[in-house]
Amino acid sequence: MNKIHLICLLLLTLISNSTLINAQTNKYQKTVFDSPVKKSEFLLYLAKTYSSNAYSILNKKTYDYYIRWASGKGHYRILSSYAVVVHETCHLVNDDIGGFWSNGYYISPKIEIKVASTKIFKSSELNNSIPYEWKNKIFRYDTYINGSDEEKEVTSVSEGIYGLMNEFDAYYQSTKAVVELYPYYKKIALNSEPYYLTLYLSNCYSSVFAYNEFRLFIAWYLKFARKNHPDVYLAISQNKELKAAYTLIDNGYEKVVKQYFANRKDILYNMNKAGRNKAEITEKYFEVTPKSKNANTSIGYAIPDSEIKFLNSIFTIEDYQILKMFGIENMNETNYKTFLD
Repeated sequence: MNKIHLICLLLLTLISNSTLINAQTNKYQKTVFDSPVKKSEFLLYLAKTYSSNAYSILNKKTYDYYIRWASGKGHYRILSSYAVVVHETCHLVNDDIGGFWSNGYYISPKIEIKVASTKIFKSSELNNSIPYEWKNKIFRYDTYINGSDEEKEVTSVSEGIYGLMNEFDAYYQSTKAVVELYPYYKKIALNSEPYYLTLYLSNCYSSVFAYNEFRLFIAWYLKFARKNHPDVYLAISQNKELKAAYTLIDNGYEKVVKQYFANRKDILYNMNKAGRNKAEITEKYFEVTPKSKNANTSIGYAIPDSEIKFLNSIFTIEDYQILKMFGIENMNETNYKTFLD
């Protein structure tokens, strides 16, 4: 085969693949997801095409496990359920990794970390040491530290640091999954129309600042343990597998948050470049104003900036120091095993 024929073959392959992907995209936009099989097919398509972690997580369970969190029948609704599906399935996968006596943390298709349990105290013990105004302002505090919103005590309360880490991991995996769907949203938001691009921003919104929340919760737990339960703190600080899991989740989550902001900047640029709408970022919203003469009303879509700003404002030097001590310097997904030997 000569060089010209090879180039033509490659071009035909690329065109064929692109046509197939576009056909699948159009198919799913028009689908009525009125059965578990249809929902599962779409969710697996998204995961396989855009996120290796999410695909691996979902494939560890049969669809009857995770489809319960895919609510609604429309394309819009299933897209909006995607992060919850990955989040809740990650919890099930973590349970399988840990087994009955230990704790498990899914990191990536090639990395799962089993962590031995040590003595803990309930996260709700932190309540008396946290200012009232912070409790009211932190979105997930009541659910994951106080635990008062649940009929059954959540594991982030009952299992202390190990439960907090389980939630940190599930939020990381679900945030990564939804942030990585940006190419899909771009594909269906023809000519940078705001309908699907703003849905993308909305679906990323609260997951993004969960990164700051759980770092804060973990720092508070460790500080409280060091002061009030030194035996618990010593066991945690000597648990290499737990510290490795925290380090890899924290590193990965930080990258995902940065990618969200890069994607949002790209959305802002392309929407304004298209010229039909004016897009701008205010303190709390991504605002879109149509430029047509008969449409002067702006629509605002929530962004995580103000929550992140507040959460960062209540971090102390001690919080950052204790998180640094909890992490393992220079560890990454390639070399993590050398730190566990």
